Amino acid sequence: MMSAREGGRAMCPTSPTLYNSKFWKGDDKRRNLVLYRASDDYYFCDKYQNPQTREEYAPILRYAEVLLNYAEAKAELGTLTQNDLAITVNEIRSRVGMRGLDMNEANKNIDWYLESKEYGYPNVTGANKGVILEIRRERAVELIQEGFRLQDLYRWKAGYCIDQAISGMYFPGPGEYKLAGKETADLILYAAGSTKPQGGEGVSVYELGSDIILSEGNKGYVYYHKTVENQRPGFNEERDYLYPIPSGERSLNPNLTQNPGWSDGLDF
Repeated sequence: MMSAREGGRAMCPTSPTLYNSKFWKGDDKRRNLVLYRASDDYYFCDKYQNPQTREEYAPILRYAEVLLNYAEAKAELGTLTQNDLAITVNEIRSRVGMRGLDMNEANKNIDWYLESKEYGYPNVTGANKGVILEIRRERAVELIQEGFRLQDLYRWKAGYCIDQAISGMYFPGPGEYKLAGKETADLILYAAGSTKPQGGEGVSVYELGSDIILSEGNKGYVYYHKTVENQRPGFNEERDYLYPIPSGERSLNPNLTQNPGWSDGLDF
């Protein structure tokens, strides 16, 4: 299968929200390495494009996941050291030239985004709160679109994250923005009702409130999914960490009770 960057079909289309999310750190090159921005509206995950030709193997066991598991376990147990981070998280970050994770700094200066009720994990507590949050960020970035996220939320008892607002990057207001690292702007936002600015070749021009919606009107986080957010059923903390037991299995064994919160119509 040909890479999306080479004009072929990408294996996994993704949301612009993922590309523009605030959990990407400024010096993290992985955003543009694993997520391909085909246009303003179309993004693709560009991982493992050629497993059939063996040019790029699809992983069975990810070494990076093993390292992250080790770091997370030691952080939760309270036995994590800076040396542990050097051989785990920082080993992963060094591949893309990122600054390493400093344990003391992470615990002292906790990222408000990661601990907020609106966007992060407010149930994380303890002396290692900051570094645990950073390890969770690292899992989200390194293992993006590889099928780990939902089970991570379940084992962290963080199903509430599913109900959090789906938002993209922050814009302070109308104006010109350089998003692709170029010397000139590639995005122009203008206020509703004002004259549409002229954008040159390769420049996207959006009217606020119409072409693009921000969380606070003329400023805020990009609100891609406003029209569907109220249609989401919501996560049930008392029920949704467990799947229902199939009614056929319960019919074979009447002693098998249904998991809490689920109803299958059987009266035993």
